Amino acid sequence: GETVQVLYGQVLINNQPLNEPYRKDAPHPQDSTLPITLQPGQYWVMGDNRENSFDSRVAGPLPDAAIQGRAVYRLGPFGRTGSLQTASIVPTAAP
Repeated sequence: GETVQVLYGQVLINNQPLNEPYRKDAPHPQDSTLPITLQPGQYWVMGDNRENSFDSRVAGPLPDAAIQGRAVYRLGPFGRTGSLQTASIVPTAAP
């Protein structure tokens, strides 16, 4: 599996920095975790409000059975915003 770590606010996947062009805030230098290698069926999740998120940095990886979701509205790109036909998203095991 992939090895994930947050080092001084920078997310690393297999020791390579994750490109996060959507982030508006600067990485927080005190935000660090130990590296963890994900097992099959595990996911590393992080909140979009990193300073106030209870996510995998605190709780560890999530099993795929704990992840459920449904897309109902698209916010971007701006030319394609609007309601979506809804369908449940069922996680599938990584190849």
